[in-house]
Amino acid sequence: MTKDVFVSICGLHFTDDGQDPTELIVPGKYYFRNGKHYILYEEAVEGFREKIKSQIRVDDGGVEIIKRGVNNVHMDFRPGKKHLASYQTPYGPLLLGMQTHAVQIDEREDRLDVRLEYDLEVEGERLSACSLTMEVTPRGTVNI
Repeated sequence: MTKDVFVSICGLHFTDDGQDPTELIVPGKYYFRNGKHYILYEEAVEGFREKIKSQIRVDDGGVEIIKRGVNNVHMDFRPGKKHLASYQTPYGPLLLGMQTHAVQIDEREDRLDVRLEYDLEVEGERLSACSLTMEVTPRGTVNI
């Protein structure tokens, strides 16, 4: 795959009140080193000038998402494991818990597809069941 990519991330949070979808499509950079896929991109946050710099690491065992900027967090998704993370916001920290149920990784020559299924807790209370789908494609080939 090329270095210059588009990153498409679609998330769904399933709560008692229904579904809460999120979608992000941004240009990014892709690298493959030491058996790991690295995806780098920036995202804007409404009301703030500073962008969040995101790094996603994908390997055989799972997915790590690291965000730095207005919000800071290091999330680790490994099937059958619960990961606790401090989510730093401008308004103070929140303790997140992610119980990963499934990680699916589909590697192809011209794209990388990742799907996560997990439960999300905030401050020890279950917030929602979550599904996250990420598609990484060379720039010029994404269907928007």
